[in-house]
Amino acid sequence: MHLPDGDEVVEAGEAYYTPPGHTDELAPGTLLVEFSPTEELERTLPVVAKNLEAG
Repeated sequence: MHLPDGDEVVEAGEAYYTPPGHTDELAPGTLLVEFSPTEELERTLPVVAKNLEAG
């Protein structure tokens, strides 16, 4: 992950927290499960969709 204050690598089996302002970089074939508080997720998903559309 690319964070405002530097990069961090998350390995298989590790838990992580990503604050606002991060950018993920996933290796091909990566599978992950994310858990988010419902209210935060409802605010976040429209932003993610907009960023994906922008490329």
